[in-house]
Amino acid sequence: GGAVALKRCPHIGEATQLLDPSQLRLADRCGADGCVGTENWLCLCCGAVRCSRYVHRHALHHWQQTRAEQQAQAVHHDFDDDGASHDVHAPLGHHLALSPSDLSVWCYECNGYINNQCTAAHVRRARELKFGEESAGAIARPSLAAVAEEEQEDGAAEGPAAMEEEAAAE
Repeated sequence: GGAVALKRCPHIGEATQLLDPSQLRLADRCGADGCVGTENWLCLCCGAVRCSRYVHRHALHHWQQTRAEQQAQAVHHDFDDDGASHDVHAPLGHHLALSPSDLSVWCYECNGYINNQCTAAHVRRARELKFGEESAGAIARPSLAAVAEEEQEDGAAEGPAAMEEEAAAE
């Protein structure tokens, strides 16, 4: 496998209602009845956890089902002044999902991985849930002063000059 190009999803707009990032929950098992799938995707529209297309396809079925339900309830055409019809809003279903394993976001309508600013908070929240609260920013590293203090407490030689002297002595 190589690098995967991320798309800017054109399907995210006013009609797309995403789950508040604070409501995201990671789960070990697929939420479909009786499924024990562990390679899961998290629906960014409702929070449902379903297994991937490489297990039992429950995440894909969730999108297909929600799109069909929306299509059954929607009015698909609007008429302009000339009486011609055109699509106003094609129902998308719950078309966005996040992978807890690699924190990627998939759009079923685009059939690809996407990178849109409106999903960034969801990815940050998933990272916090997966790795801990501090992981949302940079990885916590000790300051140079803390490292020097720890070395002094351990009785280690002080500073870079001492390390150079030790290296030269070897």
